[in-house]
Amino acid sequence: MRKTVLFLFCILFGMFFLLTVTPFIIDVDQYRSQLVSIINQKIQGKLELGQLSLSLWGQIRIEVEGALLQDRAGNEIIRVKKASFHLPLLPLLSGSPVVTFQMKQPMIHIIKQKTGQLNLMTLCSETSAPPPAPVTTVTPPHGTPAFKDQKTGLNLPGFAIRSRLGIEFLNALVSYQDHTNGFRSEITDLSVKLKDISLSHPVELEIFAHLHTQLSPELNLEGPVKITGKAQPSFRSGKFDSISLNIQGDFDQLEISIAHLFKKKKGILAQFQTHIVLSEEKVKFENIFAQFLNTEWIADGMIQLRTHPTSPIDPISQMNMNFNVKSNPMLLNPWIKLMPLLHPYAPSGSAQIEGTVQGLISNPSYHLQLQFSDVTTTLPQLKESLQFNGKIQVIPDQIKWTALTLKTTGGDIQFKGQLISFSHPQLSLEVTSSLIDLDPWIVFMDQASKQELAKTIQNPSVQKLQKTSVPFYQLWFWRSQVKI
Repeated sequence: MRKTVLFLFCILFGMFFLLTVTPFIIDVDQYRSQLVSIINQKIQGKLELGQLSLSLWGQIRIEVEGALLQDRAGNEIIRVKKASFHLPLLPLLSGSPVVTFQMKQPMIHIIKQKTGQLNLMTLCSETSAPPPAPVTTVTPPHGTPAFKDQKTGLNLPGFAIRSRLGIEFLNALVSYQDHTNGFRSEITDLSVKLKDISLSHPVELEIFAHLHTQLSPELNLEGPVKITGKAQPSFRSGKFDSISLNIQGDFDQLEISIAHLFKKKKGILAQFQTHIVLSEEKVKFENIFAQFLNTEWIADGMIQLRTHPTSPIDPISQMNMNFNVKSNPMLLNPWIKLMPLLHPYAPSGSAQIEGTVQGLISNPSYHLQLQFSDVTTTLPQLKESLQFNGKIQVIPDQIKWTALTLKTTGGDIQFKGQLISFSHPQLSLEVTSSLIDLDPWIVFMDQASKQELAKTIQNPSVQKLQKTSVPFYQLWFWRSQVKI
């Protein structure tokens, strides 16, 4: 018993001694210059690394005190305050190693040059890649059975299948500049965490960021966003089959403004969730559910991937897609607080949108339908509110009005027509009604205003007509009854 205790004590003391002394004996920083030299030979740029340090207390941990990556012109692309490589010993000894790569306060500068190329792509070496090595089949020695994982069907050691990788970018700053159109965007406090990246475990995703983005001179995004999700790879007969992703997004605290036309403040509901299945042939979107204010959207669709695009410069534009979308009947009155221009018209009632989008991403075909139900609004020259019912259809380069009805106490008016060509508009409109009594509906001019307008019309001077305070369109409301 005494020998056993002494033996265990010697082992523990030896481990303690190794963990304590090894970092002082082995100077990992001596390999820094060799590592930097090898990487710089592989890229069209320059990499600088800070001091390397090693820790073995319950883990294998290598830290880098700063890093800088520049392009050939010396422009900064990535700057990192601190990076580390972390491998806990206990999972390693149990046969399920967990490796974590972490970057703290990285600054990433992405620039789209006038040629259309990203500065990140200029780092790629111009030398041609070596030809792929011939595929060989490794036959295990006689009497050694090949390991095949029952869950994935992969012929790999269990050690490799159970291994997990983690990636963390904490408090990053990402800036983007597009020199082709002057667009700028900045994301601060960006934290990206990928946990348990492996062949056998669900991968956990968490993204948090604070946006300072100006998509155009009028469109601005400001505030925090959060995206979480899980991904599960699947295999068939030992080969990759697909990845299943469940993603949720929370944009409640994000502010969105479009000049004086639209303003979303903090706290307004803006969330989404979806299930995506990604394979080599397609990306399938299932059960897309989004909420904004009082609107709920349900959608599904698919993007067909092309493995051999005809244009390697822009392969995304050649992909085919097919999406269906439908909203709930949304009440219009709550939208007044988001769209100030609607306030004088006090809209109420409901509207519903349904449509499809399909074809090439670069040139899609679409069919959207907007249906109004008891939509009411007020106008300055009307005694009562107008009420609309009907449908509007939008197809490529065309808008159609079908069965659009305006209800008034004086009678109903039906509109039917279409607008052809958005670049050179041609309007065709058909209006029908019964005999309409306009007296209880329209605010007519008083006698003094009629006399003033009559004098103006008799005067041939167009300038005087433009200066009159009487709205010209009131000329059409002189008669108390009209039939169209």
